Amino acid sequence: MGGFRIEDYGRLLMYGIRTILLFTITIVGLNAAVVVVNREVTDTSISEEQVRDFLLGRSTSWSSGDAVILVLCTDKSGEQAVAKVTGRSVGLLQRAWKRLVFSGTGAMPLQADSVAAALIMVAKHPGAMVILSEEVVVDHCRIIPLLPEKTPTSQ
Repeated sequence: MGGFRIEDYGRLLMYGIRTILLFTITIVGLNAAVVVVNREVTDTSISEEQVRDFLLGRSTSWSSGDAVILVLCTDKSGEQAVAKVTGRSVGLLQRAWKRLVFSGTGAMPLQADSVAAALIMVAKHPGAMVILSEEVVVDHCRIIPLLPEKTPTSQ
């Protein structure tokens, strides 16, 4: 009559997992960027150096060999994350990418003017990624951990 059904337990479990994930992203996101990728990307984590190389056009493929499709988010969240990882603004990155395109060595990243638009673009394009400075809840994409840069240890 008034008991829980199996479906109710499943929904409760998924709600709990999503809450824990959002809480974790919130804590990590206070000082770090969040990398959101298309579900078809097989990488399970990414380093700041790899993200920087993607954003600066130094590297263009995932570890699987699939092409990286960059989505640059031009709102505050995207600007802050790009600046944190590269030390440059999205505008500076776009100018650098235009030079790469003109020289025939690159293709322009996709551009989104909001986090929601960026997430839609990432979901639509296999191999796509966006870097943001705020926690997000994603349904059609994946969040992969951004590993901090290794600092040299003194001996």
